[in-house]
Amino acid sequence: MKGMRQTGVKILVLVIVVGSLSSGALSRTAVHRFRRAKTTAVRKNIHIPKDYTLKRGKALSLRSTSLTIRLFARNFAGGELVYLEIVTGSNNAKVTSCRVGKRKTALSRKSWGYRGFFPLHPELKPGNRYVTVKGKDAGVPFTVKGVFYAKRGVFPFNRRPLDLGKYSDIDYQQKPENLAFIKICAKKKRAAFRITSESRLGHRVSHPRDMHFITSPYWAKRVYMRYKFRKGRKIRLRNRVKVHRGLDLRGEKGTPVFSLARGRVVLAEKLFYEGNMVIIDHGNRLFSYFMHLDSLDVLPGDMVGGGDIIGKVGSSGVSTAAHLHVSLMMRGIQVDPLSILYLPIRD
Repeated sequence: MKGMRQTGVKILVLVIVVGSLSSGALSRTAVHRFRRAKTTAVRKNIHIPKDYTLKRGKALSLRSTSLTIRLFARNFAGGELVYLEIVTGSNNAKVTSCRVGKRKTALSRKSWGYRGFFPLHPELKPGNRYVTVKGKDAGVPFTVKGVFYAKRGVFPFNRRPLDLGKYSDIDYQQKPENLAFIKICAKKKRAAFRITSESRLGHRVSHPRDMHFITSPYWAKRVYMRYKFRKGRKIRLRNRVKVHRGLDLRGEKGTPVFSLARGRVVLAEKLFYEGNMVIIDHGNRLFSYFMHLDSLDVLPGDMVGGGDIIGKVGSSGVSTAAHLHVSLMMRGIQVDPLSILYLPIRD
């Protein structure tokens, strides 16, 4: 399966602050420009539909004496997942911490250096974002501090009210048996999303479907009908506006759903709102999840790779027609699930 698409990005500026180091390392404070870097060629080890065109993502790079920092993203804007590499090569540099803003970014040690991921919140204010890397070079501490510009994410607002059938009937959701089940489902989801593990991601990633047709975009605002019945009459209540925290893709009932990337299944069962749901832990609090499935092909504890079949498209839970809802979330921040397809992840 072939093909995919991309968006644009601004050149960024990076400021490097390096403490006094031993011979072979920077010996004074210096300012460097974080330059646009060449991206890798369109990747072949990827599972995508024929009707989706994959082009090159965006890359930025900065070199200091101690290390090289690289950032990769489809676009440096709200709602995107960013892949970070800190390349130390064969020198003695050792990284002890990495922060984006005030939040620590978990790193995985590799033979060539370190890698990590961080989300750009979909509602971030455009402006500078700081990356701070600390470590030791030949036993002497150093700090590398950079700044990059993140653009505002642009998302649609669908003002046409959606009637969800019985799920728009507030009396249906208030039934004692439904309230009890909703509470159980919420507890299971919280437990799954609290899991912390080492990064499991490999270099193979996948589009979640065998066709690409978006029926509801990521982070779109949507209007939902609400009503109740009294003496056989439907009484309309004020509509509710909610943000769509994932991506809806069209699909016929029974067609395959693929895992976005390597990970461990931590939940696979039928829930109240989500219908048949699968949650996959990719490590370092990065989770993908899939909703409204017709059937499940995995069990909790299963290890899956990018492109493995995890279920079939359906219309279970709060759904008006067969489709796939897919989401990608890191440390509680939702990002566009297709943004992972543009990251040249390496082991």
